[in-house]
Amino acid sequence: LAGSQTLQRALLSVDAAVLAEKAGRYELAPSLSASAGADLAWPRASLAAGAGASVGLGVSQVIFDGKIPIRIAIDALDTVMARQEARAEYFGVREAADTAFTGVVEAQSSLDAADADLAAARAREDLARARLEAGIVIRADLLKAESETAAAETAAALAASRRRIPSCSSS
Repeated sequence: LAGSQTLQRALLSVDAAVLAEKAGRYELAPSLSASAGADLAWPRASLAAGAGASVGLGVSQVIFDGKIPIRIAIDALDTVMARQEARAEYFGVREAADTAFTGVVEAQSSLDAADADLAAARAREDLARARLEAGIVIRADLLKAESETAAAETAAALAASRRRIPSCSSS
């Protein structure tokens, strides 16, 4: 799950939505401003008469702006949507991983069954060969057993190739 780029992008979009929501809430906070200034007029008769300074302090607070609550509500909805999209992406990645795991388990089970069938077919072939040498069966029985062994070898090779081929698609 940690390696999923789409999941990481979804989580980043959640973080971006949360930051946008916080930024919208900061618009409601009061703002404070300070200013200072000085001037000097030259030449004047006296330095005291030509120098001046000023200092100012201001505080402002928006009493009512109808757009701010709407923007905050939209930002909150964006955050909720981003979280839902991230949750959906998480479950999508999780489902893909589960599907891949199930596919590997099924392929391994198929390979194990094919190997067991191959071992049984080889045992039947050895038995048919021994019976033919003893004169109990005819050559057709041995050929049938050899054919079954070849079919079991083909099935085992096919199961082995299916196990090596990844069949899961990831997003």
